[in-house]
Amino acid sequence: MLWRFPNTIASSLSTDESGDSAFHGSSEQVMLIGVALIGLYAFVFGIIDLAYFEAYRYAENQIAERADFSDYPTSPQSFAGRITNIVQILFGLGLILGRKRIVALIRQARGVRPSPDG
Repeated sequence: MLWRFPNTIASSLSTDESGDSAFHGSSEQVMLIGVALIGLYAFVFGIIDLAYFEAYRYAENQIAERADFSDYPTSPQSFAGRITNIVQILFGLGLILGRKRIVALIRQARGVRPSPDG
């Protein structure tokens, strides 16, 4: 729904009780902030999840050492978790760093002309 009606949703969220706009920026600024926040969310939770999988792997190694399993392999869950979290972190960074280009592509896809300031 946000993809199909971003202006409707943004205007309903940014008005106060009297119906006046609580935000005096452009829709492009709102989209820039939104893309950056989604990127920040992906980045932060990617870091948190990666820390979980690293702690999980550390615990696996400690158990393997105590049980004298010298050739204990990395579990598929740990390996897959690492890879997906690294992809999530890179995706988040891509959204944060490429937010201007992403917003320009969204506006172009929706048929909105670029703003005069850039």
